[in-house]
Amino acid sequence: MASISFFQCLYRIIMAFTRALVFSIFPAPKKAINDEIVLITGSAGVLGRALAVEFSKYGAFLCLWDIDEEENQKTYELLYTQYNHRRMVAMKVDITIPEEIHRAAEKIRYEIGNVSIVVQNAGVVTCKNILDLNSEDIKRTFNVNIISHYHINQAFLPAMIERHYGHIVAITSNCGLFGLSHLGDYCASKFAIIGYMESVEDEIYRSKCSGVNTTIAILGPLKGGLNERVREIVIPESVDFLPPNICAQRIVQGVITNQKFLYIPKTYRLLELIKSFLPYDAFKAILSYVLNVHDPNLKRNRLRKTTRS
Repeated sequence: MASISFFQCLYRIIMAFTRALVFSIFPAPKKAINDEIVLITGSAGVLGRALAVEFSKYGAFLCLWDIDEEENQKTYELLYTQYNHRRMVAMKVDITIPEEIHRAAEKIRYEIGNVSIVVQNAGVVTCKNILDLNSEDIKRTFNVNIISHYHINQAFLPAMIERHYGHIVAITSNCGLFGLSHLGDYCASKFAIIGYMESVEDEIYRSKCSGVNTTIAILGPLKGGLNERVREIVIPESVDFLPPNICAQRIVQGVITNQKFLYIPKTYRLLELIKSFLPYDAFKAILSYVLNVHDPNLKRNRLRKTTRS
């Protein structure tokens, strides 16, 4: 991409603020997704299942990927029986194995068609003190939470760019905005998702492929989700966990309106802004107040041993 002049830069800034102002007053235009092929990773989990339900309401064809075949089948059966959705396929895929990703992607292309929306939702959490993490813990966290994104995008993004049409969605966490005790590997992988997705967006932008969009969804802890496992370690019961169905609705709305960033809840956007200009100790004080974060005690350290993956 060629460099731009000062006036071109100023024009783009003004247009960006104008669009933001207009869409804060009037509803943003929505794209139809009823004919789209949507891939959801981690579809056996609470958020993946909720996302599948939400996309099914729009009539999209769903490709459900998860390593847990039994729970993934439950997602399939839920959609089939309770939501009368027929346009879908459930596949057992280990996203830590690149060969499996590419085989499954080729199968979809051959039997169904080109995936136009990829929702990278799969994730794992270990919940260990940094000094207790072993190499397998770290590898597993990074292989699932971030490295899989590289291989999945390499499998599907080229066709999107060739067709000038598609959408890449990455689900990350408030742990991608600030680090927390006992979540060192998890936080690092979630930070990485944001940096990686911004790079993907910039490469798409520089290729002048305006028809391919990206969305980064930054979520707080979910009810029944991975973060339920950290409740006894870092976050007390006084913190409200988010309903997966509400998060799924917000994410799908973000996709159909082509939003670049989603903060659920929006409080995290404010926390990110505060972190950028306050002294770090002041930010930590605010974070401790907002999240009511506590230091793990001996009892919780013993409980931690029961949450190993």
